[in-house]
Amino acid sequence: MNNIVSFFRAFSHSKPERFEERLAQHLESLYQQAYQYTGNTHDAEDLLQDLLLELYGKQESVMAVKNLPAWLSRCLYNRFVDRYRKYRRQPEQQDVHNEALQGELAHPGMQERDYFHRQLLRHLERLSLEQRSVISLHDLSGYSLAEISLIMDAPVGTLKSHLHRGRKKLKEALNLQPDAHFQRL
Repeated sequence: MNNIVSFFRAFSHSKPERFEERLAQHLESLYQQAYQYTGNTHDAEDLLQDLLLELYGKQESVMAVKNLPAWLSRCLYNRFVDRYRKYRRQPEQQDVHNEALQGELAHPGMQERDYFHRQLLRHLERLSLEQRSVISLHDLSGYSLAEISLIMDAPVGTLKSHLHRGRKKLKEALNLQPDAHFQRL
């Protein structure tokens, strides 16, 4: 994340500070959203950097936006969908991250919370694009369904369906029981 901020500052030094100031307050939440979409730091940084480069060329449009957080989330989502579709058209490659992640998850010093967080991210990657996006925006970023409807350009009913099905798949994949957390107390 620090690499993106320093890149952004270095890249935008020739333009008015107002553009940088307007976007700077949203970089952390955009990075978190990108991380939730991609599941790893490098891809999240690349996704956010691509978005910032695109927005740099459209500074006048950015300055005219009224609801900037929702608009930026929409732009990031669209950029992610484009990259996701491009990736799916490429020949299949072996995923080396899963083996490395499995070794890391079995580490005896890992905290239960960290283990659960990594499991959640791993299973989020297995959801459909729509389910992953709705869960990331609603449950992890705190957007309302009405705001997500504007971001994803989809009806609220469809989003509710994606949210329900995605949560159900996560629950099954993570073997969550409604009272499992209370039984340990």
